[in-house]
Amino acid sequence: MTNFVETFPLAYLEGGHGDSLSIELYRLWKRGGGGFDERLLMFAPHLILMDARAEPGDSPQILYSGDKTLATTVFGADWATADSDMRGSINSGFRRVVSAGYHAAIENRAPQYELISAELPLSSERVLEVRYERLLLPWHTRSGTQQLSCYANPIEILLKSDGSYDSLPLPSFRRSPDRYQ
Repeated sequence: MTNFVETFPLAYLEGGHGDSLSIELYRLWKRGGGGFDERLLMFAPHLILMDARAEPGDSPQILYSGDKTLATTVFGADWATADSDMRGSINSGFRRVVSAGYHAAIENRAPQYELISAELPLSSERVLEVRYERLLLPWHTRSGTQQLSCYANPIEILLKSDGSYDSLPLPSFRRSPDRYQ
């Protein structure tokens, strides 16, 4: 599998071309100009909340992962509630592949909407091949605190183990979205 990240224009979301949750989150962000809105809390189970700082070539520290996120589905509920930095369980090579979008959202204080296709090693024998849409939204509070939310909508997840592949069923799994054919 070739690892890649393709940035989509935000016009896709503005035109209603995305899954319903991406569209709702983007509209909420846009209406408030990125200012924190308490209505964001109703989306919390689907979001990862991250620090608004990151080292070059790495993802930001994860502060919270909802129980319906792609990451929690892959790494488990115990991972999502760990006291330690959750990034430690995510392969550093994978984090490097997906890091540019985080940095763009943080530095430009603007949403990033992307298609990500990459291998995610879970162990020396097990690798996930993931393809998902990712919406990154930078938020700020009235006091100036910056945060970043991440919503990932899985498109295809394959478990590669011993040379074979198994499709993993996920709650929002979509086999053939129109815009990828």
